[in-house]
Amino acid sequence: MAATIAMRVCQPPTKQRKLSVSTVLDPSIERTVLKPLVTSWGLAQKQSSDTEATKIAKKIHASLSQELTTRWNLVRQAAQDLRNDQRLPNSGLVALRSESAKQFYINWGEKALSELRRARTILAECIY
Repeated sequence: MAATIAMRVCQPPTKQRKLSVSTVLDPSIERTVLKPLVTSWGLAQKQSSDTEATKIAKKIHASLSQELTTRWNLVRQAAQDLRNDQRLPNSGLVALRSESAKQFYINWGEKALSELRRARTILAECIY
């Protein structure tokens, strides 16, 4: 068993492991593919060129679909790799999961309250 674990840990990185890991789009795709498309779409919208805007929107959709599908498949593969891993979970995993959830809800709550305060300010300006 130890030899199997050692072999897994010492394996060279796979092609997937070399890809960008992020909760946002790969910056190179965003910069080189999506930004020009979104700019073109905005210009087509301003010029009331619905046909051109629709064509560009389809290209944007195709680009995003490909990127998101790739990311979905990578996450699915990672989950499968974790399920197949024979090692026991790290003893700090429960605390990490709990603290992560706590921080997520704190951050989400702060953002929601901030948006609520802003909405109240805007409404107050409209009323008076």
